[in-house]
Amino acid sequence: MACDDGSRIRKDGGKIIWADGKLEVLSPDVWRWRKDGSFIKNDFSRIIKFNGEVEDFNLDEWEINEHSTMKKKDGLRIIWDDGFEWDFNDPHAHGF
Repeated sequence: MACDDGSRIRKDGGKIIWADGKLEVLSPDVWRWRKDGSFIKNDFSRIIKFNGEVEDFNLDEWEINEHSTMKKKDGLRIIWDDGFEWDFNDPHAHGF
């Protein structure tokens, strides 16, 4: 899958070829693939989105339930385990 920045993500084997040509293989011990094509760290601290964007999370600001849904403690953002997202600060990020 080609990303906006020219990088490529392959879900088989967790391979990412970044825009600068660097190959990164994501260990399944650390990362898992989501239905939206992104990868999330098993500890929920980082997401590599299908478009190549990387987002880090301060886990002190988030609650994570038994279904792997992440809810920001201020209630303004929810990220479901499949990658759908609701963000009250960004009306374009409602995921539906």
